[in-house]
Amino acid sequence: MHRDGWTRHVRDSRMIGLRRLRYFAAAAEESNFRRAALRLNTNQSVISKHVRDIEEELGAGLFRREPGHGAQLTEVGRTFLRDVRAMFDDLDCAKNDGAGGRQWPSRPVAAGGVGRRDNQHASGHHCGISGAMARGTF
Repeated sequence: MHRDGWTRHVRDSRMIGLRRLRYFAAAAEESNFRRAALRLNTNQSVISKHVRDIEEELGAGLFRREPGHGAQLTEVGRTFLRDVRAMFDDLDCAKNDGAGGRQWPSRPVAAGGVGRRDNQHASGHHCGISGAMARGTF
């Protein structure tokens, strides 16, 4: 599925929520469902179930699961992770913009970036209208 198709599908889907996407991102970043579960203070079975649900919803495998080798992202999984990270960056930017440039008192949606006043997320993602212009999406 093309990147824009995924973005539209995830946005329109009622099944894939932020929590599931956070579980997927943690599993991808850790390359291990058990470590992702420890990081998110949940059970490995919860991570596995949510990742499986996302894979079913998308109709594509996101991980190659190999005993003793952890969970390696497929090409589809790498592309999806990039899109999920961009979405979390956009959420951080929106959260920051909504606070008038001040950091919200709650924790950020994804690590880093919230509260920056230079219109750029810690990951290099540009926020707001100037960010959209920098990305060519405005």
